Parts: sequence; structure tokens; C-alpha cells
Amino acid sequence: MAVDFIEYKQAQLRSNCPECYSSDGLTLVFSYKNEKNKLFERSTEEVKTRMYCTTCDTIIPPSRWTDDIERVFEYNKKLAAPPEPYFKFKPLSLILLLGVITVGIGAAFLIIKTQ
Repeated sequence: MAVDFIEYKQAQLRSNCPECYSSDGLTLVFSYKNEKNKLFERSTEEVKTRMYCTTCDTIIPPSRWTDDIERVFEYNKKLAAPPEPYFKFKPLSLILLLGVITVGIGAAFLIIKTQ
């Protein structure tokens, strides 16, 4: 099963980067989990956040966040409501389901006919 994280919200922050102290390079990204296989595709409520600085090309872990960054993160977290979870069947699963139903109906007719 392939698992992807699909970005649904990106915010540019004006807080100082804890690494290079640039005030215009922080970007906060919210992503939701999407699982795919040959039979179905679904999204979950699991949200992953990532903050990075475009000036120094550094990922900023939560342990390095300042109080200002923490407040801005909480604000953006309230704004970035994840999309509704979904579940979609792919055509292969529908074909398999139709085959199982056909075999079941055929078996039922054979049982009825032999009685």
C-alpha cells in the first residue's frame, strides 16, 4: 500500500528563523495522509506539519521553535482545517465485486435447480 502526504495548506511566516535569523523565509506546510492500493484509495484525518526556512534551506523541528513561532503555528493550525476523509473504490475492486456476486447467484441457481 502506497502512503503519501498531500499538502493542503501552506503559510508564509514573518517570524525569525531560529537557524539563520532571517525574518522572511519561514514556511509552514500542513499535509494529510493518503493511502492507495489497487483496490481503493482513502484519506485519513492524520495531519503532518513541517516547517522549513527557504533562506537557509533548513527544516526546523518543533524542539527549535520559539514562543512566537509556537503562537503563529497554533493560529495557522486553527485556520488549516483538513479536508474531509474519503474512501473511493477503484474499478478493479468493482469488477471483482461484480464477479463474486455473479458466481454467488450462479451457485444459488445451481443449488435451487438440483433440489
